[in-house]
Amino acid sequence: MRLADQAIAPGLRLESLTLQVPDVKFPFDVGLGSAQFRHRLADLVELSVVVEPSAAEAALGEAGLAAFGLEDVRLAAREGFLEIAGRLSGGPAFTMKAGLLPAGEQGLRLAFHSPRILGPSPLPSAALPHYGQAVLDAVGEERMPVEPIGPLLRRLLAGRGWKLPRTAEVRLARAEISGGLVRLGWDRGAAGPAATSGDPDLLAADEGARAFREAEAHVARGDPDAAREAYLAAGPAATSHPFGAERLLSLLALEDRFHEEALDLAAEWLARRPGFAPALATEAAVRIARGEEARAAR
Repeated sequence: MRLADQAIAPGLRLESLTLQVPDVKFPFDVGLGSAQFRHRLADLVELSVVVEPSAAEAALGEAGLAAFGLEDVRLAAREGFLEIAGRLSGGPAFTMKAGLLPAGEQGLRLAFHSPRILGPSPLPSAALPHYGQAVLDAVGEERMPVEPIGPLLRRLLAGRGWKLPRTAEVRLARAEISGGLVRLGWDRGAAGPAATSGDPDLLAADEGARAFREAEAHVARGDPDAAREAYLAAGPAATSHPFGAERLLSLLALEDRFHEEALDLAAEWLARRPGFAPALATEAAVRIARGEEARAAR
């Protein structure tokens, strides 16, 4: 049985759904159509959906962003990631990326990375991904479930009077952001890891969040001093890792007394990777704080 090209909700559309009904014996009355099997327990073979950024924006609108100190938040689907842009309440603009990663065999999660605050701020850019996760938690599991198969099938089949199929053998096969859309797919024949963007910044952020979880816990609690000391205590393990360096640069840039260390670390990374955006952003922030606008603009 196959269902295709159906609207599920605003901004959410079914590409295809395939069910296999076991123990169907011939002959059967073809004229009765597929509805004759709606009370039979079937097996899910594949499910594919596309999500427009507008669906996520609607969910964000209900999360009460002002309570998180964020405003004018907008989403855009780029190749391989969601671009999040907005403004800190009463402060500068910011940008951040979000990518999709598998969570278990059927689930997926949104990972925030590459935060940038575009102007002087008492908030380190390192805090932005934690703000993103807090907003996601506020949106809630009902609107953005970690394992969407069950809710999707209830939307698609329960209203049509179909019994929900078995899904135990289905695996996440695709979690990609391309062509201005989020594309998700599950398949019973999926072998190996799900197809994802493979964005190196996303993978480095995912690895770094695990490697430096103690320091990140301090960032999440709003304690940048403790976070900075934890990253400094990690030594070369942090300063040589792109995620650790990004986080430490943003924390060092917060206070004048650490600006020389911030510039030294930025210079080290720019010598190694000339286009390393966190280093460029940190150097610009420090130069602006020192009144060196011409050097900041280079």
